Amino acid sequence: KILAIFDVDIQHIGSTSIKGLITKGDIDLYIRVKNKGDLRDISDILETKYEINQPHNWSDTFSSFDHEDGGISVGIQVTVVLGPEDNFVKFKEKLLSNPKLIDEYNEINRSSDGTKMDDYRKKKWEFINSVIK
Repeated sequence: KILAIFDVDIQHIGSTSIKGLITKGDIDLYIRVKNKGDLRDISDILETKYEINQPHNWSDTFSSFDHEDGGISVGIQVTVVLGPEDNFVKFKEKLLSNPKLIDEYNEINRSSDGTKMDDYRKKKWEFINSVIK
């Protein structure tokens, strides 16, 4: 309801949105906005309700937040449509169209079990970037 005054595209992304993917059980929501001004305004609103996530990755076209709700972790990413970080839906569509990619992504998750989160994220982003290019 908070975002109803904005023209946004809200998507469920991440591993819980794709059947067959290994997941930690967290839910990822993706908010696509039309311009940088809307991203700033929406980020200001979300910041009053949710914890800022990875502020070192923030830019004028990307922000992210975390929230715990009843033991479920919810990640929220906000990007400007066609901005440099606007790739989450494209990645999801590529996975849905190619079961082999799901297997490869699952292998990254399996092989990263017990590793540092930064190492896992690096491997994950390398894979995502290879898929969306």
